[in-house]
Amino acid sequence: MGFSMNKLKDGEVKGMMLGLNVEASHIPVLRTYAKHHLKLLDKVKKVEYKDARAVYKSLAVDKHEMCDATSEFFEDRYGVTIQEAESGLISVLTKCLTSCVNYPFLDAFIAVDL
Repeated sequence: MGFSMNKLKDGEVKGMMLGLNVEASHIPVLRTYAKHHLKLLDKVKKVEYKDARAVYKSLAVDKHEMCDATSEFFEDRYGVTIQEAESGLISVLTKCLTSCVNYPFLDAFIAVDL
C-alpha cells in the first residue's frame, strides 16, 4: 500500500489504518484493505503522535457510506463489480503486514486511471 523510509512499528501502522478505515470507508478496495489490516492488528495498541508529526493525522471522524451510484460508477469504469474486486484482493492478502502481493485487478485499474 505504501512506502516508508523508516521501519514502522505495528502501532504506527494501526494508527494509519484506523485513519484510512474512516477516510476510505466509501472507496471500494481501499476499505477492504484497511479492514483486513486492522484485523491483523487487532491486539496492537495504536501509536498516536502529539508532536509535529500530528499534522498528518486525519481529521475525519465519521465514515462515508457507499451508495448505489458508487457501485454503478465502479462497474462502468473498471468492468468488474466491487464484490469481484474486493474478493480478489482478499484472496491475495496474507497474514503478514509486510508482504508484497500480486493483485490481478491493479494493472486494469491503473490502465483506466492513468
